[in-house]
Amino acid sequence: MTLETASNGKDAAERVKAAAFDVIVSDITMPEMTGIEFLKAVRAHDLEVPVILMTGEPSVESAMRAIEYGVFRYLAKPVAGQELWETVLRAARLHKLAKLKREALELPGRDAGRLGERAALEVRFTWAMSLMWMAFQPIIG
Repeated sequence: MTLETASNGKDAAERVKAAAFDVIVSDITMPEMTGIEFLKAVRAHDLEVPVILMTGEPSVESAMRAIEYGVFRYLAKPVAGQELWETVLRAARLHKLAKLKREALELPGRDAGRLGERAALEVRFTWAMSLMWMAFQPIIG
């Protein structure tokens, strides 16, 4: 397993665009971008990679937003080293299974996989909205 680090959220988001990762571990509070914004950027590029978010200031609001964007685990600091290691290993195993499932769904003669996650739907909707333009605007009196 190779470990890469980034000094801020924007740098991390650029690395995610440039390479594939098995698991991503991030703090919610970081320079340039919050962990939730980073998670959203990851989902815009990769819907399957497990993202583990840690925070020293857990809140129901940030946990709910993290869940909406498909966080694998939301951990409150301090996190025991063994707990983090086991979470990363479990995430890596599940990511490998998800890749195998996607590859099986892409076999010839199979319908394309469904977009079931909210994050996937939001990314696709945002992309579709950016391609739309208005041909006319009716005037209503």
